Amino acid sequence: MGDSALADDLLQDLFLKALRQGERFCDLQNARAWLFEVARNLLADHLRVSLPAVTKSNNGWQLHNLTQSVTP
Repeated sequence: MGDSALADDLLQDLFLKALRQGERFCDLQNARAWLFEVARNLLADHLRVSLPAVTKSNNGWQLHNLTQSVTP
């Protein structure tokens, strides 16, 4: 990732999700697999909104940054 602060934030989010599971987390058959899947999803969500998106309109190709503003 290249940004240790961002990595720390994502790791904190991961462990908060685990803590919110409470006893359900302890009852998981494979907690390691669950943590890996949730970590992968957190990273994918972060990349989805932080990387620019390219769309085609009548005016040609346009580059959008999804973290700025999204109009409904």
